[in-house]
Amino acid sequence: MSRRGLRIFTFRLIFTVCFLLSSDLYAFNGTHNEHFENAKRYLHVQQQEKAIESFLRSLHPNPPIKDYFSSVKEKILYQKALALYFDAKSVKFFSLTDQIITEYAPIVEKHPEYAELAFIVASAYANRGEFSHLFDLFYKAYYQHPHHYFSYKTQAILWIKLFERTLPGELKEKRRDHILKFLSLASDAKPTDTTLYRLLMLYAPEEMHSKVVAESLNKIIRDNLILSIGELEFYIEMAFDLNENSLIRRFIDKASEWYPNSRILARAQLELAAKN
Repeated sequence: MSRRGLRIFTFRLIFTVCFLLSSDLYAFNGTHNEHFENAKRYLHVQQQEKAIESFLRSLHPNPPIKDYFSSVKEKILYQKALALYFDAKSVKFFSLTDQIITEYAPIVEKHPEYAELAFIVASAYANRGEFSHLFDLFYKAYYQHPHHYFSYKTQAILWIKLFERTLPGELKEKRRDHILKFLSLASDAKPTDTTLYRLLMLYAPEEMHSKVVAESLNKIIRDNLILSIGELEFYIEMAFDLNENSLIRRFIDKASEWYPNSRILARAQLELAAKN
């Protein structure tokens, strides 16, 4: 190739790379793209599965790392809303979900820059099945703070909704891969959210199930991740399914530190004694 030809080739290569980079940045500026608009249209005609699928496609598959500045005011509001969110695992689930929306939806409407708070409100709308509000709030928050814990968890939940509506086959397993990917990212970002380990156990493929259960239980024990009283029975059942008496014993001992008078744990101790 001549020098002139090489210069032309180099110029074209640089131009192409710059174009692709600028296109990628434009794709991440949070403007509504075609997939997002399709998602809203599908919701309008009550095609929820197609709406969720289009919405997930509207999210950048490889979001860049972005600095996010959270004001002192937002941090305070976020921590208060987060406490309600975690308390919503209790029997007061629906009333607390409504409380989150009542108290914080007007705030994120007034302050669209509050991405962290918007994620919690979006999750509350998801709990009520109000996907239009979920899409609007989550989409804006995602393009401000794509690597937030709630970003990962919400995407995992949406993939679960698609997974549950998919017949067994290659597509279902691909959706399972997405579930496990985002649950793992969420648990890395927020290891104290014990609901994530429960979901990992439930959606792990059969060949990985024992490994995932053992790793999750060991992490809960090692890091003293206190489970809610309502979660105990599920985790005890998972422990017994492993049939590893030493792990069962360590889990019961750890849980007994949290709930020394639990009837569920007392029954588990009797069941373990009968196994030995």
